[in-house]
Amino acid sequence: MEFRWISIALVFAIFLIQAHSGEPLRVGIDVPEPKLISKVEVPYPDFAKIGVLDGPVVVDILIDERGMVAEVNARFFNSAFLEPAISAVKQWRFSPTFVDGKAVQVTATVVVVFSNSSTPYTIDLGINKEWVPSYVGDICCIPAMLGHNGNLQEDLHNLPSLCNGRPDVCWIIPDADVPFSVIEERMKLPTPASFPHLQAPQYRFPWGSLKYARPGSNRLYYSVLLVSNGSQLVQLAGVDSKIQPPEFDIDFGQLAESLDVSRYPSGAVFFYTVFVDESGGILGIEDHDHRDKTSAIEDALRKAQLIAPGTRKGVPVPTAVILAIPVK
Repeated sequence: MEFRWISIALVFAIFLIQAHSGEPLRVGIDVPEPKLISKVEVPYPDFAKIGVLDGPVVVDILIDERGMVAEVNARFFNSAFLEPAISAVKQWRFSPTFVDGKAVQVTATVVVVFSNSSTPYTIDLGINKEWVPSYVGDICCIPAMLGHNGNLQEDLHNLPSLCNGRPDVCWIIPDADVPFSVIEERMKLPTPASFPHLQAPQYRFPWGSLKYARPGSNRLYYSVLLVSNGSQLVQLAGVDSKIQPPEFDIDFGQLAESLDVSRYPSGAVFFYTVFVDESGGILGIEDHDHRDKTSAIEDALRKAQLIAPGTRKGVPVPTAVILAIPVK
């Protein structure tokens, strides 16, 4: 059974649509990327805390001459997550986009990945349909709430209907403001052996199947998103906004060139998760679909040098970096 994170990425096509007079232009080589000046975080839905639901939401947005989001049109989505994604994106505000000195309307593609505790799968940006989620493995679980005192309490009121009377306690939902240290200390105790998964958008608890995993990797990490193209219009929703990702000394452009993009003529977003400790050491690498990736990428990530570890309020912290690589 897998639980997944939430992540959100705004990915722009790298080509310009030749538009007629008055029609919006596509953000690309000849049309600058608008600057995101105000955003509303995509919320983590309450229902997802007790279900095994995941899946991307891909929408096209129209940004008018003032920088307002004028339209949001869904292309590929799980209907359970569509409303919170659209509701948040509609409230984003951008600086006006100028072409030849004139403010213009532009279009772009937003990719929202709802996933709780494992690396997202590759997203095909060319798909145009509703995505029907599938349930994998035994999903009969009772969530347990973790309070400020570190105590766990089974949440019997939120028992999933698919359990057929035989549930197991198998994941933890921390209260929103429980300190990281309390959660980590709780997970070190013997009892959590029956709680193999931590489901919380703010934190990541490894499965123990990390590639190149080093001693000490089996702990909690703050979740953070790092996009290889450095776009300021990439967001990670449902997590601690005070987290700054680590700085990698690595050629992300070369990584993108190593990916197999032949199956994705309309573009795709590829994902890895790199686990980094407070001193900047890489403890493990995780990905979920090897078919589109090469060992050269994993080797490059494993050998990558970190200029600085991830931080929270300026203090180094362990981070699970979801590395997103948008390619065309």
